[in-house]
Amino acid sequence: MVLWVMVPVENLLDSKILNFIDSHKLEQFMTDDELVIFRASRDDEQLRNSIGWKFENAWPLAWYFGYKEPEIDGAMMSGEQMQELLQNFTCSLDDNLKE
Repeated sequence: MVLWVMVPVENLLDSKILNFIDSHKLEQFMTDDELVIFRASRDDEQLRNSIGWKFENAWPLAWYFGYKEPEIDGAMMSGEQMQELLQNFTCSLDDNLKE
């Protein structure tokens, strides 16, 4: 979901995200509200703001796994920081989750 609203489509195609969700049957783990996100525009600023605050919980986990120590200033994590975390600290969309 974070990829859908935080990474521009020119950097990550819709089909790549949707194929990953489908191939790993991830819909079964999503709420109805979460599924709605994938029917929304990837440029939806309201969705971006709502999911951005939830993504703040990724700071301690990323830091634990080697991301640079975050500056704790009360501001929401930037889009660039989110993209860096997603690219370097998550499963590749080309990989199998079981691996």
